[in-house]
Amino acid sequence: KWMQASSQLGALRALSGDVGARFDAAQAKLNTLTEDPGNMAKLKIYGLFKQANVGACNIPKPGGFNFVAKAKYDAWKGLGEMTQDEAKEAYIDYVAELAGPEEAAPAADVAEVAGLDVSRGEGVTTIKLNRPDKFNALTWDMYKGIGNALNAAAEDTSCRIVVLTGEGKWYSSGNDLSNFTKNMPEGGPEEMALNAQHTLNDFCPSCGCCRGSRARRVQRGGSYNHQTQQTRQVQRSHLGYVQGYW
Repeated sequence: KWMQASSQLGALRALSGDVGARFDAAQAKLNTLTEDPGNMAKLKIYGLFKQANVGACNIPKPGGFNFVAKAKYDAWKGLGEMTQDEAKEAYIDYVAELAGPEEAAPAADVAEVAGLDVSRGEGVTTIKLNRPDKFNALTWDMYKGIGNALNAAAEDTSCRIVVLTGEGKWYSSGNDLSNFTKNMPEGGPEEMALNAQHTLNDFCPSCGCCRGSRARRVQRGGSYNHQTQQTRQVQRSHLGYVQGYW
């Protein structure tokens, strides 16, 4: 296995969003506290905020009778050479501690799909392609299952990251060619192509793959804006592409 479940969240923390954006969000959250955290907490917050924005303390020590300025100076000076990003992370964690755990919405149940394993725990949703004998080739049901799992993760407020991976040494060989050779609908290849289009239209907004050259191709087709808007609705969870490229 490429990563132990107990260490997934820490190892993929960098994927959970830019530290600057999370730092801004922590400042906003601080303003929503309903109880005064106390002077010691305020001093710690002040020191971390200054370290995060300025760096190591660079002001002269205030006079001994200026007690408030002296306490603020000590809180900042005491952080030493802590880097600005480290200070931001510490600030984020401390504000989260003061705010307490968020009330998580219950995770939606995801229907089981052959060839796809979905698990959740410790803020991580793992979607694993599990057809190693077929090089994890994707069936239409797997496309739908991945989309459903991503939508469920977006609605789960306890989910902070989504890992998309594959069983064994392979990520995915792409489409299972039997998608196109078996179960031909009554309308023939034309109906099959239309069904495939609907499946992919539902899938792409969920997976957030409408970027780069693919986004330009979709844009020429006239549906880029719709798909982009749908993708942006997945605000809480962040998708980590693992073991290769989609």
